[in-house]
Amino acid sequence: MSLSDSDYVVTKDKSSSLTFLQIYLTTLRHQDTTLDRLQQIYEEMLEVLSELLELQQEDQREEKDDRAAP
Repeated sequence: MSLSDSDYVVTKDKSSSLTFLQIYLTTLRHQDTTLDRLQQIYEEMLEVLSELLELQQEDQREEKDDRAAP
């Protein structure tokens, strides 16, 4: 004899309570939202750092050209 989908199972495990599962799923949604925001922030930071690096490299090239020119 096996359990069917409609059978009830009594358990005392906290992880199987409806309240726990609702809180857990809500927490996972919040974590997902937080990770999305963090990823956006990291992408923006990467853009800014890339631009700063390009500007620094341009400045170094100009300084090098100025020293090389008589």
